[in-house]
Amino acid sequence: MQTIVTRYQPLLYLLKCALHNTQPDPSLLAEVDFHELARQSRFHDVSAMVGYVISEWNDSGMLDKEQREYWKEAYYHSVRDSLLIDRELEQVCGALSDAHVGYVKLKGSVLRRYYPKCGMREMCDVDLLIDPDQTEQAKNVMTALGYTVDAFGVSKDDIYSKPPIYHFELHNKLFVESYPTFFEYFRHYYESLSPVSPDGYEKKMTDDQFYLFLIAHACKHLHRAGVGLRVLTDFFVVDRSFALHRDFIDRELPKLGLVRDEMNLRSLSEKLFSSPESTELPALSRDEENLLAFMLNSGATGTFKQRINSLSPQGVYADQPDTSKNKWYYIKNRLILNPNTYRTKYPFFYRHKIARPLLPIVRLARATFKREGKIRDELNKLRKATKKSED
Repeated sequence: MQTIVTRYQPLLYLLKCALHNTQPDPSLLAEVDFHELARQSRFHDVSAMVGYVISEWNDSGMLDKEQREYWKEAYYHSVRDSLLIDRELEQVCGALSDAHVGYVKLKGSVLRRYYPKCGMREMCDVDLLIDPDQTEQAKNVMTALGYTVDAFGVSKDDIYSKPPIYHFELHNKLFVESYPTFFEYFRHYYESLSPVSPDGYEKKMTDDQFYLFLIAHACKHLHRAGVGLRVLTDFFVVDRSFALHRDFIDRELPKLGLVRDEMNLRSLSEKLFSSPESTELPALSRDEENLLAFMLNSGATGTFKQRINSLSPQGVYADQPDTSKNKWYYIKNRLILNPNTYRTKYPFFYRHKIARPLLPIVRLARATFKREGKIRDELNKLRKATKKSED
């Protein structure tokens, strides 16, 4: 664990500086490999935060011209995208309201406004929760605005894109049935929200509601294939900016099964980012150490290798994940389906339990004739991912 944390200390320090809008101490960065710093920043989708700090920093010749231009471009590119997305989001929301379609802003489109500077918080998609009874009307709105329909009616998200940079995910629900606890808890969230716009079509979560959704969404990805440092910066910003009612949140977390995860994510973000004066980390609990190592290895969107490791009995809190051993948990998970997977992917077999012994044959036949290349790719990924890790 210590090896990977040591490698990431310069990045963690610069993220602290960004979150506090302070200049770094050059003496703490004297031996930084800025090419490695760039790789880590891209892996965790935090290049804009680091770019802002470096573009504002008098480095006393520590960076060459090419490196300085790289970091300036990383930040200015994000600022430009942020401003363009703001304008486009306003247009989309206005068109939804004109069509009498209800909507709620989610995730990055809300969070980025609480970061110290415009463009700091990167995002590749704009997420909105739509009135689940109005998905067809929402599709008409998006196509009228020039968007291409990339996916519609096949999952909880309808996906739309428009060059050069616009990608919208319109959710008809927050979680699918394969996450039964989250699905049931958030099933009627939309109906519980209050309108905030004069016309009544835009709704908004309270700070407490948003926080509970944030932790549930983060943990869904954390325990599937991992998440990275941007989740921790989000938690730090929310903790500093939102008017949270801990009594209410502490009553709700057990219903979601997230007491341990929330405590560790919140504590870890506080310990990592609360003090910008030093690169040294405060003492971490064993859970926090293991969780941090898992997240550092996961990056912003997770990895196939971390997906395998998350299935071990200790999951994201394992001391020394052994991917070569954990692959058997992955194989078992792929072969033996839980009932909620039957419900969402194989409804016939969900309704007719007596037929379930035939499902492996059906899945094999379907994979053989329709997805042979996908199976080969998955086996190749499994072979590469199960090589011994240096960390």
